Amino acid sequence: MLPKYLKIHGYRSYLDAEIDFEKFGNLFCLIGENGAGKSSIIEMITTALYYRNSCTDNKGTGMDSVINNDCNHFEIQFCFEMNGTEYLIISRKFRDGARELEFYIDGNDQTEKILETQKKINNVIKLDYDVFLDTVCVGQGMSARFMNKKPNERKETLAQILDIKKYENYEKEAKEKRKEIKNAIDDLTSKINFASDKNDDINEIKNSIKEKQKENEELNEQLNDLNKELERITKEKIEYESLISKNQLIINQRRQLKNNIDSINERLKISNDKLKNINVEDIDYDNEIENCQKEIDEKKDEISHIKEQISKLKTENEFFEKDKREIRTKYDDLDKYNKSICDFCGNEITPTHKQNHLSELKEMFKKKNVKIASNNEEIENLNEQGRELSSSGKSISERKKDLQGKKQINENNKRTKEKLINDIKYLKENLTTYQQQYDENISIQIDEIEEKTFNDSQIKDEINDYRRRISNNEQTIAVANSQIEDIARNQVLLKSLNKQLNELKVQFSDYDSVSVAFSKKGIQKSIIKKDLPEIEKEINNILKLLSDNSIFIKFETDKKGNKKDIDTLDVMVHDGNNVRSYETYSGGEKFRIDFSCHIGLAKFLTKRAGATIDFFIVDEGLGSQDSSARQKFIDTLHKISTIFKQVMCITHIRELQDSFNTKVLIEKDPIKGSQISIL
Repeated sequence: MLPKYLKIHGYRSYLDAEIDFEKFGNLFCLIGENGAGKSSIIEMITTALYYRNSCTDNKGTGMDSVINNDCNHFEIQFCFEMNGTEYLIISRKFRDGARELEFYIDGNDQTEKILETQKKINNVIKLDYDVFLDTVCVGQGMSARFMNKKPNERKETLAQILDIKKYENYEKEAKEKRKEIKNAIDDLTSKINFASDKNDDINEIKNSIKEKQKENEELNEQLNDLNKELERITKEKIEYESLISKNQLIINQRRQLKNNIDSINERLKISNDKLKNINVEDIDYDNEIENCQKEIDEKKDEISHIKEQISKLKTENEFFEKDKREIRTKYDDLDKYNKSICDFCGNEITPTHKQNHLSELKEMFKKKNVKIASNNEEIENLNEQGRELSSSGKSISERKKDLQGKKQINENNKRTKEKLINDIKYLKENLTTYQQQYDENISIQIDEIEEKTFNDSQIKDEINDYRRRISNNEQTIAVANSQIEDIARNQVLLKSLNKQLNELKVQFSDYDSVSVAFSKKGIQKSIIKKDLPEIEKEINNILKLLSDNSIFIKFETDKKGNKKDIDTLDVMVHDGNNVRSYETYSGGEKFRIDFSCHIGLAKFLTKRAGATIDFFIVDEGLGSQDSSARQKFIDTLHKISTIFKQVMCITHIRELQDSFNTKVLIEKDPIKGSQISIL
């Protein structure tokens, strides 16, 4: 795995930033103040790869704590290359909400549901979160992760590194298959025992069949005699019941015809009574209604004419009122006019002339008032005429409505009368028909029939009993024949089952051998025995450099217990000619051992097919080292940069920073968040 870039939004102190690893070269260091966001880069990578970081459990619980306070979600785009293929992971988490995960291989979308997508990513990385931190990442304060584990946990980490976990799955599958075969063997054995018990005496069964067949021949002869007797009795019974049915039919028809005649007579009486009570008047209601309508139309015409006259008089009064206003204006203007010469005509205006003219205007005003009063009086007369006409028209409308109601009643009576007449006619016709049929029925003579009983039910019971006995015998014969066939089949089946049983026993033995081969004492132990010396060599090569060749480590994978061998991975630290406990070493010596284990394991991983790790991370941890040890550590970093394509170191120590040609500065801006720049 070799990173190409990280694009970040809303993760810890990062609002929006991009880290281009391809610009940093083979060996670089991250520098900056505490809290600037240096170690967050490691957590971004593990969050993208595993959805885990220092704040979460193995299910990602607690992931909301890394979302920036100014954002409602984070998004990480992590692009890396492995074995010539480009991979892109896009991971999102919304505060108090859902997680989203996308995965692309060479630009092709591989995204499915989150669990399936995460499995695809795990298959590419081939390391889980813990092994990643134990090998390719020396986390801050976490350099002793591998050494501080229990021996069996270290063995589990080693199993992942050596890619032998798959053999545990193979062993499990072989054991499950062996169990399936064992169940099949038990099942076959049970079937063989059952089939062996079914081989009864064939001769005894055949004799039983002959006895039942002979008994059925005798029963069939007796059954034929009973069927003939039943046929004779049935024929006689049908003739007897036919005569009874014929007489009963005549009696029923006679009763029904009499009921019909009585019913029609009753209905005729009711219809005739109704006909007598219906009164139909011979009055031309349509003509009277038409005359009323004419009178109503005439009244409406007169009212319309009156409305026109009133409108005309009101229009005249409006003109007279207008003239009055003009006369009043002229009068007021002339009365207020005090000049002796007219401004319009230039003639002299004398008091007498002015007074005469004012008198003329008054006279004209009075005439208009007289005319308006006359018109108003005429309007009132016309309104009175209109009211009288309207009242008269209303009376005529009521009379018309009354005539229409009477007309409707009279027409209903006519229709009812016609219907009653038709009903009476129809009833009389039916009465005549039913009476003729009744007279014909009465003339038919009904003969008395002697009562008889028949024993056909008893014969039927006997027939059913014979048939049941024959059927039971046939079933017994069928079962016996089936038993003979079963015995023949069982002999063939037993041969086949025994063959299958022998084949399954061979398979059981094979899978038993396979499960042992894939067990921890088989192939797994062989792989560890083969590869563990190489891992020790890689670790000790680094440890020699850091410790002046004063210490080296050795792994022990087996330990004798009270009853059995214990599966373990103990780390023995050799100091010259003595073997000392790891816990007895100083902090600086422990760090050199821990760091050597990280590099040795990571270097071994780079050689493992299918999981090429080209990236190594160191997050400081040199506080307990003296100047000489730090220089050796720096030399070691430069040497491992030839092993890995890219090595990233996070440090606060100036001496360590100065040893890097490429320095990447992380600064936390209060507005823009953490920002990245190359010095």
